[in-house]
Amino acid sequence: QYKAAAAARQLAYDRARQAIDSYKLTIDKARDSLAGVPQLREFRKDLILTALDGLAKLPDDPADIQANSGLQKAKAEEYLYQTYLHLGEPSKAAPRIDQALATLQERNRLQDGTDATRFNLASCLLAKAQARQSFERDMELSLKCSGEAVTLLEPVLRDPKPREFDLAKGSIDPLQVRQLTLRSRNIHTAALWQQGRIADALQHSRRNVELLDETFIVLPQLKDLPADQKRNIRAGMAWIHQLRAVAALRAGELQEAEQQQSEAVELARLNVQL
Repeated sequence: QYKAAAAARQLAYDRARQAIDSYKLTIDKARDSLAGVPQLREFRKDLILTALDGLAKLPDDPADIQANSGLQKAKAEEYLYQTYLHLGEPSKAAPRIDQALATLQERNRLQDGTDATRFNLASCLLAKAQARQSFERDMELSLKCSGEAVTLLEPVLRDPKPREFDLAKGSIDPLQVRQLTLRSRNIHTAALWQQGRIADALQHSRRNVELLDETFIVLPQLKDLPADQKRNIRAGMAWIHQLRAVAALRAGELQEAEQQQSEAVELARLNVQL
């Protein structure tokens, strides 16, 4: 009888995970396929709301790494936040991102800050920071959210958790972490710039260039590439050098500004050729 009950619980758990995966696919499709089509924003909103209704009927344990209905709910809330902003309904947007952040903060706490929970929380914070810059011009809040995202991500680079890479235990692709860290620091640098904190902006822009350099040294999929291939990949990152050039110019570091501007222009030309 105990074995039968355990088997029934496992079957229910497996079916719930399958349902979560199905809703995840719906949410990701709504984000990736419909995000760039303004005429379909209402449809995108309805599709995500339908997925959220389905996820609400499924069990959720924030401490469970495998069955992640809470994570998918948070992602759906984040995408709804962005959708409502694009629809010109900020009053409906704000509660969505707050709910997403609350969910992800709880998951991060109960799972003891794995790479994945820190990454997901940082991604949501960055979405809020970007929206505050683009839609509401609230640089103070953008600065706060982007700063929190950077603070979450930098330790993932230095002190991964788990120590040994294991997706089942909360690891995440190091390349994804570095990409999100670069984006977060970029948004943070722009917010610092807007606040007139030029010295801090220059410091963060320098760190972004350092991080980009490190990426081609430490990541297995990049470090052994021929120099010309590394250069081609780097061509899409001209903005990192451009931002440092602007910050250096404002800080009076003219030689640094000239060097970074030259690198940005060269990379931009290469990117056009590619």
